[in-house]
Amino acid sequence: MSLWVRAVCQKSIGYVTPEQLTQGIAARLPGLCQLLSPEIGDQSEWIARHLRISPLPEGAEFRQLRIHYRQQRDIPIRVERWADPDMVQEEVDELLEFLVDADDLAVGPVRELLYGATEVVVFELRMSQVEDLGWPLAVAAAACLAELGDGLVQADGRGWMEPTATEVRRLLDEEAHV
Repeated sequence: MSLWVRAVCQKSIGYVTPEQLTQGIAARLPGLCQLLSPEIGDQSEWIARHLRISPLPEGAEFRQLRIHYRQQRDIPIRVERWADPDMVQEEVDELLEFLVDADDLAVGPVRELLYGATEVVVFELRMSQVEDLGWPLAVAAAACLAELGDGLVQADGRGWMEPTATEVRRLLDEEAHV
């Protein structure tokens, strides 16, 4: 079973490099460890020493990446960027289904973003990754991309979040609307 974290963007982020993503993760990870996984504490220094993001060929647009952060049992977080309009629309339609009965004030901006989405970046986490540093790490990476792409972060069953310079701000709790 997997949990999906998404960066839903209104602008293209195909230019983003592994180095830019690493910097964005490093800026947000301390705050997100505190916010999302306080039981594990701030592991940002450890992550900074062990974080590896698969490189892209010279001049290539980012389509797929792997985020490695574990020394042992290294199963990377798989990352895919979807820019094909049909794939984006399919993902948007699925995300809109969860908002059908929502009446929260924050649902308006979320729907507006979805109607203007041009790209979606998905992070696939295994349950063991959700239970360790993979969870705040994926949210930090998604927040970095959402900020660059004028978008929002969505996590299965966890809701919608807006990126800030150092973490995320919750907009809509998805569990209340499912």
